[in-house]
Amino acid sequence: MKTYIQNLFIVLALLAASTNALAETLYVTEYSANTIEKFTLDGIRSVFANTNLNHPTGLAFDNAGNLYVANEGDNTIVKFTPSGIGSVFANTNLSQPQGLAFDSTGNLYVANYGSNTIVKLTPGGVGSVFASTNVSNPFGLAFDSTGNLYVANIQSSTIAKFTSGGVGTVFAQTNLNGPFGLAFDDAGNLFAYSSANFPGTIVKFTPGGVGSSFVNTATTGRGLAFDSTGILYAADSGNSRILKYTPAGVGTVFASNMNFPQFIAFPPRSPSLNIAPFGNRSVLFWPTSATNYVLQSTTNLASPNWVTASDAVPVIAVTVTNTLPARFFRLQQQQ
Repeated sequence: MKTYIQNLFIVLALLAASTNALAETLYVTEYSANTIEKFTLDGIRSVFANTNLNHPTGLAFDNAGNLYVANEGDNTIVKFTPSGIGSVFANTNLSQPQGLAFDSTGNLYVANYGSNTIVKLTPGGVGSVFASTNVSNPFGLAFDSTGNLYVANIQSSTIAKFTSGGVGTVFAQTNLNGPFGLAFDDAGNLFAYSSANFPGTIVKFTPGGVGSSFVNTATTGRGLAFDSTGILYAADSGNSRILKYTPAGVGTVFASNMNFPQFIAFPPRSPSLNIAPFGNRSVLFWPTSATNYVLQSTTNLASPNWVTASDAVPVIAVTVTNTLPARFFRLQQQQ
């Protein structure tokens, strides 16, 4: 999606997602406390939800910001609104659900640890078995950028790769010992928390499946998640804390005094609004995948009146003159 704005110099500001890192919030399931906690990246901690939970494990966000949580204790998936209101989303075809992951069309995938299956749930909560081969006590799930689903198999110490049609192959089986959590970095490398034996390790796999030790964690861990700056967060379940690692593998304690943290997740990132010169015009553009965002503008930041930019359609030029006031722009998510 893009919009053309006449005369580059009058576009004085783009209020986009440049402050994403400051606004990011990390969500954590606390298995033993039946609680979901959230942390700002400067360490402010609060309870997001403590109802509708029974030994929560996996969690994943949809594109609208709703949080889905797997309850191992009662074989349900609970959906929480951004404000923390919870309701049962699914309670069939589930057996000790663990990791969760959404595909690009809004279907939710569930790792059924107890039945050695991967279940696919439609946006309406209707479930069906997606895969039952190459699955052995599945735990963590993650999608790559092309729509392939990766599954951490604890029992067989493998990571399986499934096409969107459910065809599965072994992606990795070396450098692994009971893999738990999975997470992709922005370069397409897959990270796995391999911690069946103490001490555990976080292993990094190239897109071709070549693995190497990223860091020795000296603990048994579960979930992994990256923030927008490339920092890796890890649920150090054995020591009831959250660790974070720089891209170079330097680790520090992010949060402690937790109750057996399991999975961790960040809400979906806001798309970046970009600007590029095009002759005597400017092009404002953002990812085409951000279909639930609209471009808004205002001429006054002191008392803004944000309105949807009527010119926010592909290849439509807006005629403005140098006497018009500056326009400020932002992307606004639609619920």
